[in-house]
Amino acid sequence: MRQGLFPVRYCRLNWDYYGGTCHRWAGLKKHFVGFRYRPSFIQFDDYNYGWIRMSVNHSGLKVIIHDWAFNTVLNQPISAGQTMKVTTQEIQPSNDLQIYSYGKQIFINQNSQNLLLEISIYNLLGEEVKHYQSSDENVTLQCNEFPSGIYIVKTRSTEKSNNKEVVIQ
Repeated sequence: MRQGLFPVRYCRLNWDYYGGTCHRWAGLKKHFVGFRYRPSFIQFDDYNYGWIRMSVNHSGLKVIIHDWAFNTVLNQPISAGQTMKVTTQEIQPSNDLQIYSYGKQIFINQNSQNLLLEISIYNLLGEEVKHYQSSDENVTLQCNEFPSGIYIVKTRSTEKSNNKEVVIQ
């Protein structure tokens, strides 16, 4: 992933598409938007994909970009909040433990292993904000009390341990 400053050849945010003031974004704080760009004007089928976390004032006329990243590997996706390059060694095989989030929920699927899991959720300051134990094959954790942001889910069993970044919205 690449973060920080990079040369901009052409950049246009099409606020006018929704009526001039970007009324769907007006007043939103620290929301993610995805983008893609063509790194070369010669190859029209290759794109880099990225995300921007930004706030838009109530009039929709001012934007604050808090952070952003894009995948330097052409035509490969990037998750909102992801800043590390994902290699094939880091992709979980389908028979392994799967951890992912959607909205205010975290999902953990053991894929028929039914091991007793110690599940800890940490904020980015390293503070444990929740602790669970479960041997269910599919676990859904409700995180309504968590502020929006990136969290680390650590799972431990007698056989192995996993760490996974998730985004709670």
